[in-house]
Amino acid sequence: MSDPASDTGLAGVVKRKYSCTHPGCHKCFTTSGHLARHNRIHTGERNFSCLLEGCPSKFSRQDNMMQH
Repeated sequence: MSDPASDTGLAGVVKRKYSCTHPGCHKCFTTSGHLARHNRIHTGERNFSCLLEGCPSKFSRQDNMMQH
């Protein structure tokens, strides 16, 4: 488990050490998982299909599919 103190800088501000490399996107994230989730915006990847028969909806995140 990571030490929360190592993720913070001056005045308790969280360091965002994972940066998006997509051209023109300057967003940064605190975890590699958040960056991976963000990258699906650029790729259009939607691996989660609605479980209801006949529904064509697809989602980039399972929690969004389940909420649907």
